[in-house]
Amino acid sequence: MSVYSIFHASGDSCPMCLAVEGQRVPHGYKPHPECQCETIVVHEDENCTWHFESAGQHGGAIEGIEVEVFCPDGTTIGGSVAVDVSEFLHSSVEGADPVADALIEAAEDEAMSLCQECPEPNLV
Repeated sequence: MSVYSIFHASGDSCPMCLAVEGQRVPHGYKPHPECQCETIVVHEDENCTWHFESAGQHGGAIEGIEVEVFCPDGTTIGGSVAVDVSEFLHSSVEGADPVADALIEAAEDEAMSLCQECPEPNLV
């Protein structure tokens, strides 16, 4: 599986940002100072690509994640998952972020499940 970032121009974007919309860029790339656009991390395997973002807290220690899968035939499938991160909130492992790791793992599991729903590519 490979991981890369694409540039996403947001809001009323300037011509400089629109010129790099959808292109692969280093994570966190900003084409100019004060840029409000973002990079989106995309995960890719041999069947499909996907990205995910936090949907915020749903109360207490439940975090939501929105997952979007891009199938080889050009269709997209969306899904969401809720993750109970309460057991990771008070972890003291230095240099690690167990909450982020749990969210990434849940997003990847959801994406892999959604990828299985992708239509088979048409072979000519």
